[in-house]
Amino acid sequence: MPAIQAVLRSLIALAAKGNRPAQRAIMETTLAIEQQLAAQLAGQASVPGARAEMSKLELARRIAFILSSASKKLEPQSLRPQAAPRL
Repeated sequence: MPAIQAVLRSLIALAAKGNRPAQRAIMETTLAIEQQLAAQLAGQASVPGARAEMSKLELARRIAFILSSASKKLEPQSLRPQAAPRL
């Protein structure tokens, strides 16, 4: 990475002195970096796994729901509490 930074610094110095090919290269590099950043930011919003931070209460509720769902699936049918028959 330091080598790339050194090359870009020298390229920027050449572009500042008026070197047209260096100016073009800097512009293309800058546009590519901006496009990558925009794609990353847009991708974070559309990624299904990306979620905003939740409160501890919401986290606890979700964990409790998952655990209760899992225990219902693991319990044998005979051990589950049965509802009283309606008369």
